[in-house]
Amino acid sequence: MKLLRILLIGAVCLSGCRYFSRNEPVKWDAHRFQAAVLAAMNGDAVTNDSLHGLFDLNTSSTDASNMVHIDSTIVNKAKYYTLLIEYPNPLYNRFAVYDTSFRLLLLDKSLNGNLSQKFTGNDVMSFVAVTEKFRSKDSIKLERVNFYMIRNLTVTKTLSTFVSYEDGKSILAQSIDNIDGTTINTSYSCQPTNLLALSGDSYAVDLSSGKSRAANSELDIKVLQLIDAYAKPFSPNQLYNKELRNTSEKLEVNNEIPSENEGLVDKQMGFYINLTSQAWRLQKDVYITQYLNKPHKGFLYLNEAQGTSISVIELFYGESSEGLINYPLAQELKKVYTVRFTDKILVQRNFIRFFEISCSTRKFLVILNAPRLSYDAHMNEYQDMINSFTIDCHN
Repeated sequence: MKLLRILLIGAVCLSGCRYFSRNEPVKWDAHRFQAAVLAAMNGDAVTNDSLHGLFDLNTSSTDASNMVHIDSTIVNKAKYYTLLIEYPNPLYNRFAVYDTSFRLLLLDKSLNGNLSQKFTGNDVMSFVAVTEKFRSKDSIKLERVNFYMIRNLTVTKTLSTFVSYEDGKSILAQSIDNIDGTTINTSYSCQPTNLLALSGDSYAVDLSSGKSRAANSELDIKVLQLIDAYAKPFSPNQLYNKELRNTSEKLEVNNEIPSENEGLVDKQMGFYINLTSQAWRLQKDVYITQYLNKPHKGFLYLNEAQGTSISVIELFYGESSEGLINYPLAQELKKVYTVRFTDKILVQRNFIRFFEISCSTRKFLVILNAPRLSYDAHMNEYQDMINSFTIDCHN
């Protein structure tokens, strides 16, 4: 009996080793997939590595998930598993697609709010459509749909577009009417009726790349404009937490609209910042030296009339802000991005603030430098620019 037990234990151990082997593909079933996901969620580093880093274990949420949904579909005789995980803190939300051999085909960490998914498409194109429902600035209700194309053992994010906006005064809606050949057709409705000039959108999909090209995107543009212009008071408990607005300064990086907006992010720079006026001009690929321990290449936004500059530096992999500056980033907030920052620092006659903004493997150091009088007079303008900072987290 002892010998039999030893042999059984050895067989189990060998089976477990093969289960996580990178050299021998393992065929999944739904139960094995679910067991692996739950193990990774509980901090099992080996299993998480087998799932190709589904979770960032060093920053994982301690909150229980709201929902874990596993589904599967068959496209052109190939089977795909989809995984949708929703947390109270949307920083940890995940949407992933795997094949039957542990191969990660897509991982999207940018989804916000309450999540749901469905399979859709036609004979030409097959999609997983993931819907986000969330709020911005307390009172604005938003809904967005994301289409992920499945084809030839690859998955591509094809389209991300708002389908609903409501703030108590204005209502905008976009309905997906049909998927005709290689085109996704939608129609608009709005109150007041003059908010939108067009009646709908037509998104042409490139089958080779899986990406879409919108004939127009008036509704998305209008939604972002309405959010930016929304002026009613809102609580400090936004996508970060109360600590930020309890500080003496109101500057924050606002991630109510996550970083998946490809129409805004400059792919060459890897980020986007909304210039509040034409008085700002950009100098690319300059060496930043002020307030740094060593020169670093970056981007410099200048407003000569106000005597103010905003420097943006992308840090190298493994590089820390502490290696560049002598000011501790004592405050930290996490949501769609991780943000470490300082309060305003008086250096001679200027106020300086440092922000380290990061997601995935990308990290940027943002430096605001403004004369005291300009800072006091234009603080809201500077706040809006820092709030608009958006990163391309997927490159």
